[in-house]
Amino acid sequence: MKKFRLIAILLIFGVLLFSCSSKKESNNISNQQDQPPEGLSVEPVELPSAMQQSPDIHAQKVVSYIGLLNSFHEMSSLLTYTGNPQGTSGPPWVYSWTHQGLSITMTIKVEDQQYHWILVFNGVMGEQQFNNTKVFEAWESLDGSSGKMYVYDVQDQNNPSMEWNWQKDKDGTLTINFISHLEGEISKIKLVEHSDLSGSIEIYKGDVLTFKAEWNADGTGQWWAYDSNGQQIESGTWA
Repeated sequence: MKKFRLIAILLIFGVLLFSCSSKKESNNISNQQDQPPEGLSVEPVELPSAMQQSPDIHAQKVVSYIGLLNSFHEMSSLLTYTGNPQGTSGPPWVYSWTHQGLSITMTIKVEDQQYHWILVFNGVMGEQQFNNTKVFEAWESLDGSSGKMYVYDVQDQNNPSMEWNWQKDKDGTLTINFISHLEGEISKIKLVEHSDLSGSIEIYKGDVLTFKAEWNADGTGQWWAYDSNGQQIESGTWA
């Protein structure tokens, strides 16, 4: 069942990314509450170039985890309506369009000093039936400094399959937390990155820390590995 839900989620993203392929170039939110935002303002995580090119397997492990974290930025493009959808003046703003037999509705609200996006599907995609199914939801503060995003289990709209939350401080420090509920296991990634691109990452299975790394602005770093009980078993550095 979990495998089917993962496939359904991937299909959803394929449909949405295709239908949003002509989106506006700008993803900067507008602080004018009489205008709809053009998407999330958060930028993808950037690593030092030396670290991205490092042959060290542990540096590359961090790079792959950052790639997973950055998938929220790709998904955030779904929050930009495209083409010529039917819409209403707002807030709330409500847009609707169709794609490959699906009726898609996006609602954008302003509440509690945040923008709030909701994506709902109606129709059939492959073997998946959607009946006013909420598949995607996001929030961001009006100043763009914090937010969160949920991708919902298509079989249970009360439980997200994946979720991200982020906070960017005035000094440029970005904190991102990612939680995956796919494949019947809870996995977590916690990232802190500073304006000079130095940072740290922690990987959890459930509540147990399994891997941790820290890196400097020049791309050098160190790592730690842990067993299923959270006890350190290995450590090392990369140049």
